[in-house]
Amino acid sequence: METVRKDPLGSAWMVIAALGFTVMNLSIKAASTQFGFSSGELVFWRMLVSTLFLGIMAKAQGNTFSTPHWKTHLNRSVIGTLAMMCTFYSVMHLPLATGVTLNYTSSIWLAIFSFSILKDELRFIPKPF
Repeated sequence: METVRKDPLGSAWMVIAALGFTVMNLSIKAASTQFGFSSGELVFWRMLVSTLFLGIMAKAQGNTFSTPHWKTHLNRSVIGTLAMMCTFYSVMHLPLATGVTLNYTSSIWLAIFSFSILKDELRFIPKPF
């Protein structure tokens, strides 16, 4: 039998991620109201900082951004950038709670599209481990 390695923080990583997204959404709202940044500017700076961070981490580990699947990554990047611009725009122009709540409907859409496009099986009763 294979043993499962447990992470000492466990589900705390999800709480940390939720806190991070909360701070990001608050920062988007503040930057748009106080400094007049557009959603395009905010997406640019967020992606630039992320790219620099990932580049430094990859270099430190001896990795590169090179991939044989560049078309797939490019496609995902374009779709992700457009989605991020829409998310930032909604957070900027709607009440913060409304924008974030609408953003969290992505799980519902993921389930619908997984079933209809990817033909995934829907399971409503969790299987025992």
